[in-house]
Amino acid sequence: MQRMVAITKTYLQSLYRLPKDIQKKANETLEKFRFNCDDASLNYEKIKRMRDDKVRTIRVTQKYRCIVISPDDGNNYIFVYVDNHDEAMDWARNKVFDINDRTSAIQVLDMDLLENFEEEYVDNDLSLEQLSHVEEKKTIIDNYSAEELIDIGIPKELIPSLKLVKDEDSLKSIKDYIDDTTYEILEFCLEGFSVEEIKELFKHEPLKENDTFADVINKNVNRNYIRLVTDDVDVKSVLDNPIDSWRIFLHPTQKKLVEGNNGNYRGSFQVKGSAGTGKTVVAMHRTKYLAQNVYKSRGDKVLYTTYSNKLPKSVEHNLKNMCSIDVLKRIDVKNLYSLVATYLRERGINFNIISDSDRKEFLSKAIEICGLSDYYTYRDIRREIDVVFKFYQIEDRRTYLRVSRNGTYKKYGKNQRNDIWDIYLEYLNLLEIAGVKEWWMLFADATKMIKKEGYSPYKAIVIDEAQDFSMPEYRFIRALVPQKENDLFIVGDIRQKIYNGKVNFSKCGINIQGKRTNKLVLNYRNTLEISNMADKVILGEEFCDLDGTIIKASMAKAILNGEEPVIKSLSSFEEEAAYVESKINELMSRGMLANEIAIISRKNKVLNDMYSILSAKGFKLRPLKEVDSIDNSIYYGTMHSIKGFEFKAVFIISANDENIMAKSVMERFTDERETNEFIRSEKSLIYVAITRARDMVYITGSPTVSSYINI
Repeated sequence: MQRMVAITKTYLQSLYRLPKDIQKKANETLEKFRFNCDDASLNYEKIKRMRDDKVRTIRVTQKYRCIVISPDDGNNYIFVYVDNHDEAMDWARNKVFDINDRTSAIQVLDMDLLENFEEEYVDNDLSLEQLSHVEEKKTIIDNYSAEELIDIGIPKELIPSLKLVKDEDSLKSIKDYIDDTTYEILEFCLEGFSVEEIKELFKHEPLKENDTFADVINKNVNRNYIRLVTDDVDVKSVLDNPIDSWRIFLHPTQKKLVEGNNGNYRGSFQVKGSAGTGKTVVAMHRTKYLAQNVYKSRGDKVLYTTYSNKLPKSVEHNLKNMCSIDVLKRIDVKNLYSLVATYLRERGINFNIISDSDRKEFLSKAIEICGLSDYYTYRDIRREIDVVFKFYQIEDRRTYLRVSRNGTYKKYGKNQRNDIWDIYLEYLNLLEIAGVKEWWMLFADATKMIKKEGYSPYKAIVIDEAQDFSMPEYRFIRALVPQKENDLFIVGDIRQKIYNGKVNFSKCGINIQGKRTNKLVLNYRNTLEISNMADKVILGEEFCDLDGTIIKASMAKAILNGEEPVIKSLSSFEEEAAYVESKINELMSRGMLANEIAIISRKNKVLNDMYSILSAKGFKLRPLKEVDSIDNSIYYGTMHSIKGFEFKAVFIISANDENIMAKSVMERFTDERETNEFIRSEKSLIYVAITRARDMVYITGSPTVSSYINI
């Protein structure tokens, strides 16, 4: 007889830590249990001396065991943990597994908490009564009654321990004793949310008398913790990717952003969040929600677009797992640059994009033709185009002479602007002769054409990596969809902005003022240790956000713990290569695959040298632009090119002062604001590079690691 089986996030996380051969064996064991439960080799049995009478074990091998919960009703089972025999038993021994009747949440409480947490303070010769007066901060039970805590889903057994929880540090000390949902509810309690606000955030539903096991699992509050294994679910893909499989699931607080106000937003809406907070997950679910529930007519289309040319492939794959065929037909996933290119070429407009080296040559030549080489450098004109012409999309001399220059690095008078306009016209002439253009010019052309022909192929647009687009791209997006309900859903993090180009939404016709912005605060991807390292790099920096607000970088909240990142200063590049080789061998001996490892650097030459050394040692390496989940190679690329990727381990090599915040680059700047902008951009690049690592990051430099990293 086939049993109804569910797997929890704790099961997948414990599975993920096992050697690959044991993972495979555990997966086979689960499948055997589903379809052949009487197989004697499973050794399914109840274990004595367990706090919870529902705990069972299943043999994976002689050494490894699965912990299974057998609920009271029917032929239903929950796989909650897998490990070595003794470690698995220790993990389960004092845990109680229950369904909360107020919220329907499947909860886990380690009863050791009731003794160990209080003993920590008894050992310090402080009574609980004395402890409550050590600081003026109020504890959770000072702010909420026991009945209120029970009402929002806190197990009543946990409440006595909450008289010691008054801040984030004391809450973290009980994290290992409780389930994720309970912990997150307590976080909102610390931040002063009302009972009604918490119930709304977590979509609490009281347990009904006739609720089945499957009903409980599928309630909103449990969807981020547990997954029912059925014939409709690709079990192998879930178990073979125990961490990745949860990326397409929503936390209740994210779900609220996806659905908006009863399914709608009155206009554009923005979601902010630091690296790893699930912005792309929210964007994917919003795309699905719009195509499935809002724009359902034949011919309706929702666009998911992004700056990266790599992210769409991953998003498309995830949406295929999330959506029905009918819903998928109403979704386009496209990089914005490929979208504008297709639009223009479909109308017979062919083009080539100018290279950086040709741009420098053409601008220098334009200055020379105008006889102004003694007054302006290539950098002066390039900066003026990037900061002023691109921002305002200037098309005539009169507009250029009158335009505001707030935020520019140099203040040019009327005569100087006339000079620059002449140089710009000569530059345009050189571009035309060569048959090339800059990307922003193509967006400007396409925007005018769209407005003229009334082209409106999409009902709504979801924008990921919003921080990397500039004004021409947003004008193009605005032209594609007029202002209306649910028009734009914008997701990004200004702290990850690594490409130049200021944005002012209001000047693009995008309104996100008032209550049209929300923020994600929990980091689901990186460990706390990696998140803290990345946050320290940008801590205190001020960023001008897309809506014009100034934000100061602060520390994010991570929910996973792991190993401390390694910063290693070595005497030479050869020693760096030897260290990287030894660590890769160590990681792979622990079961990590080659394609779960990336090597990145600020400069291509460094990467080429590392490639030569490691290839000679027998390692197979491929550039990031050729990422393929099937090919088992180590990937390498620049710090810019890793954006949009995630790896279990990342090596950032040659992160010394010569490559990070290079003085040779900063010495070219003549304006303090330009120098500060460069430093801020470089810090964002380091932040992006570090947060690509989920489990482990190694940073090497010779002779030392840059002080901007080694803080």
